Amino acid sequence: MNQIMQNELRSDLATEINGVIDFPMFKCLKPEEISLIEEQRTQKVYKKGMVIFSENSQPRGIYLIKEGAIKLFHSNDEGQVQIIRLARQGELLGYRALLAGQPYKGAAETLMDSVLFFIPSQIFFQILHSNHELTLSILKMLAIDLDDSVQKGNAMFTKTAPERLAETLYWIRNNFGTREDGAINVLLTREDLANFAGLATETVVRLLHLWESENLLELNKKYIAITNLHSFEDKFSLRKNEPVKW
Repeated sequence: MNQIMQNELRSDLATEINGVIDFPMFKCLKPEEISLIEEQRTQKVYKKGMVIFSENSQPRGIYLIKEGAIKLFHSNDEGQVQIIRLARQGELLGYRALLAGQPYKGAAETLMDSVLFFIPSQIFFQILHSNHELTLSILKMLAIDLDDSVQKGNAMFTKTAPERLAETLYWIRNNFGTREDGAINVLLTREDLANFAGLATETVVRLLHLWESENLLELNKKYIAITNLHSFEDKFSLRKNEPVKW
């Protein structure tokens, strides 16, 4: 996601989401389209660790994240897991499979208690056909997602293990924020971090403890705080105005 869209999204997420009009993607909707979605959409609360949809199941609509954080992941035949994406408040889930008319390529699971809207496929396609601005926004989002996937794939071959883990932590911190104590505001297991960065869990554990000994991080149970942000940025050539694309 480019810097302009990140800034716009971060600004939008500063306010509470009450309905679909609060989602950046749907600000182009006409009043009658908003009314139609609000009449047809449902809302559901998901506890931490609940599955929203499973791999290879058929999409019946799209999901909008009103609150919370979601991990999207794929499992291979050997049972190895790769986290494809981390999604947050204000984002859409399941639209690629729905548009392609294919089963989900991965599963979606909550990382914390979350609230999602669900819009049935027939309503989504009805509005997509009538609102060209929304269609262009969806196409732009697909293009950005593809670019992010390519960059993440390239990083797997060109970046060292410390660089990949550092960029992963930095991206999560910038996109999900921090708690009052400075810890990253989303709870990821060491295995989750490894699956997202494309590393072995043992490597992640070793690097985290190394960086803690260097006073770059603080490990509080499962939460992680980057305590010396400037040194962390300098060590791995990271800058907030040049966000890592995952």
